[in-house]
Amino acid sequence: MTMSAEQDGQKRVAAAWAVEEVEDTNCAAHRRLDIAIDGADQVERRTLNLIKGLGGALLREKMVASASRRMIVVADETKLVNRLSGNTPLPVEIVSFGWETVHDRLAAIGCAPRLRLIGGKPFTTDGGNYIVGCAIAEIPDPAALDARLSALRSSSVRLALSPKAKDAQ
Repeated sequence: MTMSAEQDGQKRVAAAWAVEEVEDTNCAAHRRLDIAIDGADQVERRTLNLIKGLGGALLREKMVASASRRMIVVADETKLVNRLSGNTPLPVEIVSFGWETVHDRLAAIGCAPRLRLIGGKPFTTDGGNYIVGCAIAEIPDPAALDARLSALRSSSVRLALSPKAKDAQ
């Protein structure tokens, strides 16, 4: 198995900070974390707005981030964009039961959702949920879109905001 440049960067940052890697199965023993290190799919220039979740672990990543006092995001220049979205679909994790309802709600607010398929079947996250990719030309106000999507039932949105916004919660 080969390691991506992003994974390699995460490992090097973790090693430099002497960070212990927490396995998913060991989260009960690590309910509060000092730091989380993860990658991003897009990073908006001049802001700390991010799109994360194309790898398909949205809910788990969100839970680790919320349990962490600080978060380091590793990304290279290929992830930098002037505006979020564009050619990168915004991933949204939805509960598999009744997923069509959330899909329709996403379509109704102009997100153009598309169910992620692998081999003709819905891609299933480690939590048993589905992922839809939302085609959005640009996201001019990430905080407003995040609030709007978070208000939908049965979805987990990975539109990350700046650490200041997280700390204010």
